[in-house]
Amino acid sequence: MKTVLHLERKFTSKTETFIVNQVNTIKNFNVIVATIKNTKNLECNKKILEPDRISFLSRSAKYLSRKTLINLYDKLKDVKIDLIHTHFVVDAIYFRRFTKLFNVPKICSAYGYDVSSFPNYFLDLPKYFMKKIFMEYDFFLAMSEDMKQDFLDLGCPEEKIIVHYYGTDIRKFYKPRSNYQFNGKFKILSVGTIEEKKAQHLVIEALNLINQYFQNFEYHVVGSGDYLDLCMEKVKKYNLTDKVFFHGYIHYNDRRLIEFYNNSDIFILPSITSKDNDKEGIPGTIVEAMASGLPVISTYHAGIPSIIENRKEGILVKEKDVQGLAAAILELAKNEHLRENLGKNAQKRAMEELDLYKGTERLEKIYEEVINSWRR
Repeated sequence: MKTVLHLERKFTSKTETFIVNQVNTIKNFNVIVATIKNTKNLECNKKILEPDRISFLSRSAKYLSRKTLINLYDKLKDVKIDLIHTHFVVDAIYFRRFTKLFNVPKICSAYGYDVSSFPNYFLDLPKYFMKKIFMEYDFFLAMSEDMKQDFLDLGCPEEKIIVHYYGTDIRKFYKPRSNYQFNGKFKILSVGTIEEKKAQHLVIEALNLINQYFQNFEYHVVGSGDYLDLCMEKVKKYNLTDKVFFHGYIHYNDRRLIEFYNNSDIFILPSITSKDNDKEGIPGTIVEAMASGLPVISTYHAGIPSIIENRKEGILVKEKDVQGLAAAILELAKNEHLRENLGKNAQKRAMEELDLYKGTERLEKIYEEVINSWRR
């Protein structure tokens, strides 16, 4: 069985289920994960290697020192590695001195900020290093055509870009819905880090607009982040404290997360491009909501239109269009038939096109093709 080495500086943050799910579902390759810090935030069923001795700078995951590099390499020097798969272009730069020690094919997955905001940091210095990565790696996995364009704009050769969406664990969130009536309050749900690009603060502004026409709603926000205080300030400003509820971060494997999806009437995540040009890839929580049969409200942003066709699997509005968000919420609140139609279409598309296990099958085919072409 061929061996694939996965690399990530910190394996992994508590919200990076998309990386752990990919790793866990690979079955036709031997998988080893090498990292500077195993956070143990999410359960991984593969072998994870860490250096025994880590320099201060390497421990902070800012710089891979020679001492740390050698210690990690010593753990792998007797293993026959057939392919390296690095997660995030940022981490490909970090591990560059390490990966150059292996004469094997290399691929790298991008997930959003690493090809949107990151290249503009530090007086555009990252672009200098990205050009080296574009030369040294064989292929780059873009989640959507939009992300492929980001790669092209940064100078990545088109022949090195593969559009590949890794998929979401549809089975975990799938639930047949017998009806789309709502009893009592109309329940609106957002799940995700509370930050500028997720734009929960704009949902609160939209709810302020509809509150004068329709008061029978609740907005439940699952997640934490640096925009929480702003959101809470807006809730207080608009006198929505009895309608908007913040539940904090809920672990991916916590049953309560599934219950929030099951007990909601619509899902909303109106992603925007942030001030520093940070963008989404394809938000996993949108696909989770689709899998649960929820009608979705989102935006024409990044890879989202590649999984939701407006008024077929959900409703899409322009970025930062608060009035458009308000209109979409009101329309769905008043139209049970539309909620059912969008929800069922979304669930069907999630099952057929966005499934994790199908995505992993495609990923394994990519591995096989890259390894075979390298050997020729």
